[in-house]
Amino acid sequence: MTGLVAAGAISGAFTSYILTPIELIKCKLQVQNVGLYPTAHSTSKRPPLPALAALHTSAKPNNPGPLQLIQQVYRTQGLRGFWRGQMGTFLRETGGNAAWFGTYEYISSLLKRDNEICARDMMISGAFAGMAYNLVLFPADSIKSRMQTEIASDMRIQRGFWEVGKEMWRFGGIKVFYRGCLITVLRAAPASAVIFSVYEELKGIAQ
Repeated sequence: MTGLVAAGAISGAFTSYILTPIELIKCKLQVQNVGLYPTAHSTSKRPPLPALAALHTSAKPNNPGPLQLIQQVYRTQGLRGFWRGQMGTFLRETGGNAAWFGTYEYISSLLKRDNEICARDMMISGAFAGMAYNLVLFPADSIKSRMQTEIASDMRIQRGFWEVGKEMWRFGGIKVFYRGCLITVLRAAPASAVIFSVYEELKGIAQ
């Protein structure tokens, strides 16, 4: 079990370097028309995070597409800019994959009968694994997403992972790190249930 958890963690560490540039563009696309500042009707007394100043407060008709965003990032920050938020992705994927594979193997071992596991138990194990993946280091993902959606006045001066994390804590406390966690966990459970059940079935065919 220790070896499986370590293997999961190492696989996540390598995967993070591929995921960060993809998630950077994805996050920028997702917040193009999102207004996060309190409106005149807002009842929130908490001031908005300065880091969100870059997010649009009104929809724009001609939002840049993925290729345009890639060009913008390269033009303003160079190749290094595509790995902004790498620390958050690294922590999430390393801890998340360790929990993902470890939880699946552990739950599977409890449900196996005569060294065999049925489709239902595969899905149960996969569902728990998906929830564990997202719960373990969700705050790291929150900080990563915040970093990837902010725009500094000078693109050469970018705040680091811990600096953004401290600011989020100062303005929102512990709750700000878990915004969206519930829906993410609910999504991950059925997704991972399908992933592992299909994986096990295909592995059985291959053997």
